Amino acid sequence: MKAQIEELKLEIKISIENLNLEITALQSQLENRNILNQHTSPSVSAISSANTIRKPVSIFREITLKHIFKMISEDLGIEVTSNEKVMLNMCTKLVCDDMAAHPLVIALGPNPSWGSIPVALKK
Repeated sequence: MKAQIEELKLEIKISIENLNLEITALQSQLENRNILNQHTSPSVSAISSANTIRKPVSIFREITLKHIFKMISEDLGIEVTSNEKVMLNMCTKLVCDDMAAHPLVIALGPNPSWGSIPVALKK
């Protein structure tokens, strides 16, 4: 059982490394696209600072991976392949599972709100 857990951890580590490589490749692709289209395509920092990426739903917590894939493809102009979707889905699940196991998140209970976070932690 312990060997299986270690093997799974190794697979996750490899997957995360692969995702980091994919992110680097996408950043390079976006930078190259911006260099070629300097007059028509804003850079990532310009997109972020100008807030031109619209929020796909009115309530932020209702954003799904489907919305994120759409924002990546439509707002950033980057094609999201099925392989990238699998990697993003897996990493999102890992982050959410990790956060769900955090004692402070557990302490928030089933109906978390900003008011339920101790003032000392907010600072």
